[in-house]
This record gives sequence, structure tokens and C-alpha cells, in this order.
Amino acid sequence: MCFPVLSDRAFATKAAYRKKIDYKARGRFGIRNVYASHMTIVLKEMEQTKIKGKIQQYHEVRVGMHPQKIGITHARLERIQQKMAEAQAIKEKLAQAAAAAAQPDVSPSSKATA
Repeated sequence: MCFPVLSDRAFATKAAYRKKIDYKARGRFGIRNVYASHMTIVLKEMEQTKIKGKIQQYHEVRVGMHPQKIGITHARLERIQQKMAEAQAIKEKLAQAAAAAAQPDVSPSSKATA
């Protein structure tokens, strides 16, 4: 089974530099150093328990538990809660419409047409 990969740490180090001719006016020249560097990123696999923990933390924020635990601002939390309330209202409307469509029509006017 393959686990998701996360960056554990990243760092940069100096590399060897080259010397290059720096041409100037009136036939003069100088020596210029051309610098380089190395970028190292150490990766590690994330365990399944940690993935579940991250999902749990995300879920806690979405249902309104402590937002600073993950670093979400209050404005962002309010937007999330507002969108969740809107989604819940839409769900309720759809459920009511489905329930109304599932009920047979037993009004007196429907009997007269039948």
C-alpha cells in the first residue's frame, strides 16, 4: 500500500562557484564569480493513522470545534459554517420535495377526474 508523501524538511546549501570574465568598457575586464546552490527536500511517507488524524482535525474545524488548533482564522471559520448552513437548508428543501413527490395525491378533486 502506498502512503501519501509529505516534505519532512527542506534546506539549501552552497555549491562550488565558477569564475567568469566580466567584460568592461575600454577593453578592460574583471573576474566575476557565478554562484550556485543546492536545494534538498527530504520526503517522508505519512502513516494511515496520521492521515485519519488530519481528516479528524479538518472535520473538527468544520463542525465548529477549536479553530486555532489547525490555524484557521475566525473569518474563514464563519464562512465555512455559513456554507454548511446553506448546504443543510438545501438538503432539507430537497428532502421535503422528495417526500411531497412520494406521497400519493388523495384530494377530492383528484377523485373527480379519475
